[in-house]
Amino acid sequence: MQSLLKSIRISLFLGLWIVLAGIYLPAASAKPSIAILELDAKGGITADEASIITDRLRAQLHQTGHFQILERAKMESVLKELGFQQSAFCDDSKCKAQIGKLLGVDGLVTGSVSRFDTLYTLSIRVLNVEKGVIIREEFQDCECPLKEILTRVTPQLVTRLLSQKTANALPHQAATAQTPTTAMPRASSPPLSVPASAPPSSMVNLPLGSLEVQTLAGSPANWQLPTNLSLTTSVQNGPALKADFQTPYALVWDAQGQLLIADAQNHLVRKLSLNGDVSTFSGAERGLLDTLTFADGDATVAKFNFPTSMARHPSGQIYIVDTDNHRIRVLNPNGHVSTFVGTGIAGFADGNPAVAQFHRPRGIAIDSAGNVYVADTGNHSIRKISPNAMVSTLAGNGRSGFANGQGSETQFNHPTALILHQDALYSADTFNHCIRKITLAGEVTTLAGDGREGFVDGNADQARFRFPRGLAFDTQDNLYIADTDNHRIRKYFADQQQVITVAGNGNADFADGNAAVAKFNQPIGLLFDPAGHLLVADSGNNRIRKIIFH
Repeated sequence: MQSLLKSIRISLFLGLWIVLAGIYLPAASAKPSIAILELDAKGGITADEASIITDRLRAQLHQTGHFQILERAKMESVLKELGFQQSAFCDDSKCKAQIGKLLGVDGLVTGSVSRFDTLYTLSIRVLNVEKGVIIREEFQDCECPLKEILTRVTPQLVTRLLSQKTANALPHQAATAQTPTTAMPRASSPPLSVPASAPPSSMVNLPLGSLEVQTLAGSPANWQLPTNLSLTTSVQNGPALKADFQTPYALVWDAQGQLLIADAQNHLVRKLSLNGDVSTFSGAERGLLDTLTFADGDATVAKFNFPTSMARHPSGQIYIVDTDNHRIRVLNPNGHVSTFVGTGIAGFADGNPAVAQFHRPRGIAIDSAGNVYVADTGNHSIRKISPNAMVSTLAGNGRSGFANGQGSETQFNHPTALILHQDALYSADTFNHCIRKITLAGEVTTLAGDGREGFVDGNADQARFRFPRGLAFDTQDNLYIADTDNHRIRKYFADQQQVITVAGNGNADFADGNAAVAKFNQPIGLLFDPAGHLLVADSGNNRIRKIIFH
């Protein structure tokens, strides 16, 4: 009954909004307006502590000068009139987008704070209210007192997460920038079958006209408030260029040669068939008020919570990193989902499936013997899972930092993408802004990146990246890198140890075309197709793109 009343209440919000708009809307400003919802107090955190951290976050945002901040009192008055209490009312980004619209702001800042023993974890997201999609998401751990969270960690998060780039990604600032700068993709673009040679490996100065970027699948976000009382959202399936996604993260080929897509914010696994149609392969669509975020079972009942990475097992099954469920799941060819390892509780523990724990993992790779390797992002470690599901730590010691070496003496800082190539693992060490190599014996070295955030091409040890999150090798052993927050696709030449830019100009935008004009918005997942094209999960544009090398 309570859920039904909430459903009815939300259908009345828009009417109340008409009355409240003239009273509470922020005044017109050259800056985008944002509201900061109270951070959710997770395990080990009191509501008062979460409120203190939220207030510091609000103050730091105001000091950037990039935003017009909706006053807390005004925001709480609107929410009180509408009968719910900030982010506790819903935990779905689409539902929160409606809150943002009711508040009359361009962006909504949400998140959570938790504490495990002496370890704090802050997770912050910025929502583009107009599009209903997350445009930035970061989290940070700190084994420190609350005072340090307030004086050091929160300012660092604001600097990294809520820069001028984030302001530009909000509609008030970016109405022009977010408009596609080329014509929309042709409906007749062939989805998977355009023949082409493999990418060139001998030319460091890649000619700008030697490649073309096309849209393979996806269309601009067009989500509307559901009119049914169940408030169940529906994704748009069908022809590839009419389908919609919400922050696609990862790509993998199934045993039949069809493309599977980890549609992270929709909490689904989608399929792009050889005939160019998109369908939901596994995962039950979530209602806006649905609090159940985990379920094993057949394709129509299984539930994921922000799936971010996938790899195909020698058996043909797909292993999925279910990030916010802190689990590794197994997807069989019929869409049935089971849990391989992970208790569902964030933690750091080796051992059998009953005790092994992960903390928001985001990368996975599988060797020919069936050993599974996981980038355990929140634990800053690379984990190994044997075929009989015994979990051990291959590299890293659970603390964020940077150190090469062997096994537990090494350190990472939020490793994400993980790929296996020629009996070695490669990981995007995202917050260290570099690419690391891990042997199967646990020896760690740095392949590319000097560890400083930025953008520099050239010698691998001097190159700079900005939060890289995707990796793929071509047939000549060259490594392609999704330089996510530089909005570029980069390439590491194995024989010359050089890094170049393949496509993207550094601006978060959308455009198809050759390398000189193509634009991306936070690319993440990378995957080569059999013809040598590079597929890109362009997460900020909610599209799957294809780079064709001529």
